[in-house]
Amino acid sequence: MKKMFRNSLLNLSFLIFACPSLHASPLNDQKKAQMLDNLDVIKHHFEIGYAPAKWKKETYNWDLNKEIEEAKKKVLAKPEITTKEYQKIIRDFFHTFKDFHVSVNFLSTEAATLPFSVKGAEDRYFIDWIDPKKFPVSIYGIRVGDELLKFDGRPVRDVIHEIINDNLPSSNEETDHRIAEIKLTSRSGSMADIVPNGTVAITTQSQKTGKTSTFQLHWNYTPELIENPLDFIEGIDHLSFLFPGMENKQPKIPFDNHMMVADPFHVRLAANNCARSGGLGDKISFLPPLGEIVWSSKDQELEKAEKSKKPSELNAYIYLHPEGYQIGYIRIPHYSLSSDDLKLFGKYVADFEEKTDALVIDQLHNNGGSARTLYSLASMLTDRPLETPYHRIKITQNDVLGCYELMDHIKLLEQQIDNIVPKIPNSFLSGENDKQKSTEENDEDLTFNFQQLLFVKAYCLHIVNEWKKGKTLTSPHAFG
Repeated sequence: MKKMFRNSLLNLSFLIFACPSLHASPLNDQKKAQMLDNLDVIKHHFEIGYAPAKWKKETYNWDLNKEIEEAKKKVLAKPEITTKEYQKIIRDFFHTFKDFHVSVNFLSTEAATLPFSVKGAEDRYFIDWIDPKKFPVSIYGIRVGDELLKFDGRPVRDVIHEIINDNLPSSNEETDHRIAEIKLTSRSGSMADIVPNGTVAITTQSQKTGKTSTFQLHWNYTPELIENPLDFIEGIDHLSFLFPGMENKQPKIPFDNHMMVADPFHVRLAANNCARSGGLGDKISFLPPLGEIVWSSKDQELEKAEKSKKPSELNAYIYLHPEGYQIGYIRIPHYSLSSDDLKLFGKYVADFEEKTDALVIDQLHNNGGSARTLYSLASMLTDRPLETPYHRIKITQNDVLGCYELMDHIKLLEQQIDNIVPKIPNSFLSGENDKQKSTEENDEDLTFNFQQLLFVKAYCLHIVNEWKKGKTLTSPHAFG
């Protein structure tokens, strides 16, 4: 599909404590007046920043005005509305988009976790991770692979479906299930979850012996520390259409970094699971080794650690197939990789092209990131120029201003490029091979890629020209 809508990159970090508006004053209720005003603020940002709105209305009969009015009715229908109730109304409004690129995060410290997690298969749920320090096998006898039969006295399936119905946007059934599995044992006030406290009973069945056991566990609860003086809504931390979640180091060429899935919702889920392997966006997948490993990138990482280099986000190995084939494996945990990791991915692909018979790319629990990073990786997997989808981009004055500033920066770089001289080491004169190697090494040390610069420049010109034509939703164009 050549044409794809893109939501405007809009990272709004602010606290919403609006003053009561005139139209709400007859309510004689300052709290509700503030809530209604905040819904108008949210509506405004979607009006100027959400590109697929027209398409969603035509395709799914979704209407921004209608959904905002429904949210306001819910506020007015509650005689004494609480902070949590209002958060759920906001969250449910965001769910009407049925779009995992659209989410809201609240400023909240309240959270609760249990020391294990599960994964489902055909409506059965199995323990896939245990915190050995907080849930030791020697005391409880529960191991990875055991089946979780009941949770809080109820079949696990029922609890999972309740979480889906109460908390998730029903955008994709499989994704909803995976997120509900995470939320079964990890709840957060920042996502408007009802955060449990106290005890919960679980019933498990041993994979090894078939024995059924029931245990009473206590939620590891963190209370709410952010209290509001008016007992009003906790500040909305992020309204996200596309949110640059996991930040990389500042790029050498500053340009707009188009994000895909790494919005606050997924970043928060990843953060809640960062203490374990196999979690959302984790370097180590929950997928077990696919065969006898004959080479692993871990060996190289040990060498890098000795040289005080930052470890790679990638995990790679070569394994032996039962029929004697050598197969490469690369784990891509997210699309917020550094430039060093992009180069390393290319090196792995080149080595595997020579040494292996097939390649497995593991993106399980990948929580998204930069579209440009995705295209960079995909371009290394083809022997011809990569044809990328075109995007229609919702733009504002801020985008146009950013493009003008960026083009000024590009102009300076173009003027100075002839003065950039790579430092050539003394080994340059030692021989042709060394000369070639030194030149290649110094090419990599240049502060920017000139061809990439030209693509970014063309993208900026497109944004500026579209704005001059009076467009706030651009015609289809490739990312710069």
